[in-house]
Formats: sequence, C-alpha cells, structure tokens
Amino acid sequence: TLLDGLPQGTNAAGGDASGPNSLAMRGRTIYVAIGQGDTVIPGPPGSTIPNPNVSSALFSSVLAIHLSAAAERSTAGFTLSEQNRMTLAGGGKVTLSNGKGDKLQVELVVNFPDYVSEPNAANAGNVRNSNPFGVLLVDDFMYVTNGGLNRLFKVNLDTGSYAELAAFSPIANTSGLGGPPFVEAVPTGLAYSDGQVLVALLS
Repeated sequence: TLLDGLPQGTNAAGGDASGPNSLAMRGRTIYVAIGQGDTVIPGPPGSTIPNPNVSSALFSSVLAIHLSAAAERSTAGFTLSEQNRMTLAGGGKVTLSNGKGDKLQVELVVNFPDYVSEPNAANAGNVRNSNPFGVLLVDDFMYVTNGGLNRLFKVNLDTGSYAELAAFSPIANTSGLGGPPFVEAVPTGLAYSDGQVLVALLS
C-alpha cells in the first residue's frame, strides 16, 4: 500500500463503496480522482437529496500525490489521518514521512461541487451527484470525466480553476432488452491522440 486513508463512503445509488476512482501519473506526481462517496442519499420516492452527514469534504475532487525519490523506489507506505484530510479540504498541503527516509506530499488540485440542483416532480430539492472518474494530463491541463453529471471538465493544473468542456446527453436505448427509452451516457475513460481528447461512455 502506497497511501491509505483516502476518502471512501457508501454511495446511495447502489450501496457500493465509493472513493478513489482512477489515476494518472506524470514524473513523481500521481493524480487521483476521488468519487462521489456518500455525498447524497435517497430522498422522497423518485428523488435524491444531499447527505447532511457526509463523511468527507474531499469527495468529488482530484488529489495530487508527490513522491520523493526514495518513496518512488520502495516504501513502507503512508496513511492520511482525519486531520490530514481536513487540512487538504481547506486548501493546505500535507507532507507525510514514515521515518525511513520516505516522504510524500499531498495537495488538493480541484474540488468539484458534490452535487447540482435538479428539481423534479417528486421533490423540488432533488439533486444530481457529482462523480469524477477518468483523469487525463495534457500539457498544463487535466481533463476529468464526471460520470454522475455526464460532463467533461478541463482543469488548469496551476490554478485549480475548471470549465465544462462537454456535456453528454442521454442515449436512446436500442438494446432490445427492455428498460427505459433513454439511458445515461456516463463518461468514464479518457485518452489523448493527435490533438483530440477521446471519451469512453459506459452506456
């Protein structure tokens, strides 16, 4: 284990554990997308509402983990404490040492909103959860797919500012297996080729 203690929670949709989703590496820096965790919970029938007792302020974010040369070669591992996670959520950097010459620094690159408002007939307070998934590094920017919001974001690595680059509409269900007439796009994987960002859709 390189780094233990990353945020994890039980998501409302499937009851599965949700935490680190994917990563990308440049030099000795690893960028890790942290998923939705337990940011939302079931509301009145047909709705989702914000979780008033979310277990971490670092869900729906991307962390940068900077390794020392010693840690890159071999390490006994590190653990983020609750205080470390609070420091990161506040915009601070955390430096960890395991007493064997290995050092590791963690910082918050971007923190997306945990959810967006999406009122429906069942509940005016209904929300749609954010779920950063894929991470891609190109020059001074990072591209992040958000499977919950069906969007692709472009993040400035120097400032942490971000903008929506693309939104993916529901896809017509032509499977012939029944189900709803449309399904969510759910952008997940990312790749880069010849000036183009390629996005895989789960559905």
